[in-house]
Amino acid sequence: MAEPPTSDEPNITYSLSTSRYGNIVCYNQTNEALVGDYSGWQSAKSIETALPFFVMQLLISNLSYGLMYSLTRPLHLPPFVAQILCGLLFSPTVLGRNSIVLEKLFPYRYTMFMETFANLALVYNMFLLGVGMDLRMIRIKQVKPMVIAIVGVVVALLAGSGLYYFPGNGDPDTILAGCLYWSVALSCTNFPDLARILADLKLLRSDMGHTAMSASMITDLCTWVLLVLGNACFNKQGVWNDLMPCALVSTIAFVFFCIYVIHPGIVWAFANTVKGGHVGENHVWFTLVGVVFCALITDAFGVNSITGAFLFGLSIPHDHIIRNMIEEKLHDFLSGFLMPLFYVICGFRVDLDYLLQNTTVGVLVFVISSCFMVKILSTVICSLFLRMPLRDGFAVGALMNTKGTMALVVLNAGRDSKALDVILYTHMTFAFLVMSIVVQPLLTFTYTPNKKLTFYKYRTVQKLKGEEEFRVLTCVHVLGNVPGITNLLHISNPTKKSPLNIYAIHLVELTGRTEASLLIMHDESKPKVNFSDRVRAESEQIAELFEGMEVNSDAVSVQTLTAVSPYATMHEDICTLAQDKQVSLILLPYHKNLTPDGRLGEGNYGHEGVNQNVLRNAPCSVGVLVDRGMTTVRSEASSFNAETTKKEIAMLFIGGRDDREALAYAWRMVGQE
Repeated sequence: MAEPPTSDEPNITYSLSTSRYGNIVCYNQTNEALVGDYSGWQSAKSIETALPFFVMQLLISNLSYGLMYSLTRPLHLPPFVAQILCGLLFSPTVLGRNSIVLEKLFPYRYTMFMETFANLALVYNMFLLGVGMDLRMIRIKQVKPMVIAIVGVVVALLAGSGLYYFPGNGDPDTILAGCLYWSVALSCTNFPDLARILADLKLLRSDMGHTAMSASMITDLCTWVLLVLGNACFNKQGVWNDLMPCALVSTIAFVFFCIYVIHPGIVWAFANTVKGGHVGENHVWFTLVGVVFCALITDAFGVNSITGAFLFGLSIPHDHIIRNMIEEKLHDFLSGFLMPLFYVICGFRVDLDYLLQNTTVGVLVFVISSCFMVKILSTVICSLFLRMPLRDGFAVGALMNTKGTMALVVLNAGRDSKALDVILYTHMTFAFLVMSIVVQPLLTFTYTPNKKLTFYKYRTVQKLKGEEEFRVLTCVHVLGNVPGITNLLHISNPTKKSPLNIYAIHLVELTGRTEASLLIMHDESKPKVNFSDRVRAESEQIAELFEGMEVNSDAVSVQTLTAVSPYATMHEDICTLAQDKQVSLILLPYHKNLTPDGRLGEGNYGHEGVNQNVLRNAPCSVGVLVDRGMTTVRSEASSFNAETTKKEIAMLFIGGRDDREALAYAWRMVGQE
């Protein structure tokens, strides 16, 4: 062990040694700082000297991650690739041995301070992972994802245990622990990144996408169980823990405590304190404090603090608006501000100089390719028994190799317990980087769905019979789209002989914080999903305005829905719903809004793309409403009764199929069949 280095801050002393686990820093427990008549922590000297370094480290980490993300995003690579590259940038192989980086930017004497905040960020990140996981998506009746997930985990555990020996550096004293952590890291799948890949490839609404996301969520839960088992069974030296029974029993008891005490308690507390659907800041702060409290409990049990944070996140009621409020307050701050510290810490532990130590290039390639092929082969075999298309089985297997922060968490847990040395840690990190780079391009070239929406019958307004129900699907992006559409429907002449059946769908763009709601399409007037306050309130107002038509007329029936999807695949929801409901007309708002001076303002290109895709793929007639004053058409009417409304309708007929359809709609408005 080296002598303690000299430093301008005598209050922070440490010793540095090198082993198979990398550089080991031993801090002196005696705080020797003397300032005036005070000593030790009373002087606050340690914090005063560490804080400027921490701010600088935070800035550098964020800039590095932002740079890597900017370079990888145009290549359609998942964020996990940027996370690993951000860490590798400061590894000993790249910049880690540079004297400026080692002494001025990331000195050893302040590493503990940085790790403390990185671990705190990780705790809250795992809490958000639990908050965003909707366990209702896991249904026992769904055999395919259940079988694929369980078989994939079991096969990955067996294969991982065998691959653990190939690099040739496993410590005989920690074989069991090393096999477990290696295998668990190999078997885990990152649900958020998988969802983003499916969104980029426009596969969210496909059967394959449904199966992959459900299977990944089940795999995540299995990973957590195995990680808790590993933390409980092995101590910090990577050997068997004599207190394992106590740790497991305590953790199981805490799980039941979350299910039967914390979850009902939160539901009761919010039900009695939340008024008018408004969640106060006190509710959010209470929840954030609860994260730390639960993390401390599981850390005391010996199963890592992130376990308690994750379980507490699962305990938050999924139907409550508090979920999205917490995500809005924490997500960007954590992922873009604090979590880069964790990636840099992971990079410190990787040394690419050890990549080929005690092994060859051929063995390394075999290990990495085997890690990737394990999930694919197991899923393809399952697909044969489940009568899935072989193409779908291959795609799901490739998606099961999507890695994320959870994989780094497992590797670091194995590294902390000395079950994985620097060689094995480097091998696995490099393998995860290669796997994450390969997944999306592989799917792009092998699974690009060229199948267009096909329909057996094209429905039009012209084909409606005199006393047939007129079914219309209306699409709304924002509240401002509603008045013009409702007034157009109002003058569509609904009668008891030919009633008007309206399906009003509120289209919500999929954002980075709504992975858990990707597949939800609600046939409720007030959607109970984790939308933000603004979106939730807007959805409720839209539903109330459309429902007012049904209240004021016996000839009108309304069903409101909410769909969450990216703009690129939003037309699939619209066209599929139009086909299922057998509507004759789809009404879309024009992508440009009217300005106060009567001109059309700047358009929303996302809305324009949706309109164009619907026009190309719709199973029925489509009308695009350019609202230039439809909100005033009902000024002389007090209800939706057609007989009391003065209608002045002009229709410019030039000729052609579209004009004949428009003429049929105008003919209906004036009461002619």
